[in-house]
Amino acid sequence: MDITVKYMPTEEDPCGRVERLTTPLESGWDRWRAGFLCIGGTWCLAAEKWSKDDKKADAWGWFHWKNYLMIKHDGGSIADYEDWLEQTVAYIAIDGQTYWANSQLQEG
Repeated sequence: MDITVKYMPTEEDPCGRVERLTTPLESGWDRWRAGFLCIGGTWCLAAEKWSKDDKKADAWGWFHWKNYLMIKHDGGSIADYEDWLEQTVAYIAIDGQTYWANSQLQEG
C-alpha cells in the first residue's frame, strides 16, 4: 500500500511538502488498511496490517506499528483533528486514489 500526504503551502515551504509511506509486501497475501486513529491521546493516520498475534495462538487482527503512523496531532476530539487537517493537509492519496481532500480546495 502506498500512502501520499500532500501538505498545504507554508511560508517555509511555499509549494507544500509531500510525505510518502510504502508498506512492505512480505508475501502475496499481505493485507493492509489505513485509517484515522487516536493512540494514547495522539490522532494520526495509521497503516495497519492483518496479522497473527504472536502471543495468542490463532489470534488474528489488525495491528499498527509506530513507524507506520503519519500526520500526528496531539489531543482533542476527532472534530479538533479534522480542523487541524483542514489547516495542514491538502490531500491524502492511497494507492493513487484520493482518501481525504481538504474541503477548502477546488478542482480546476
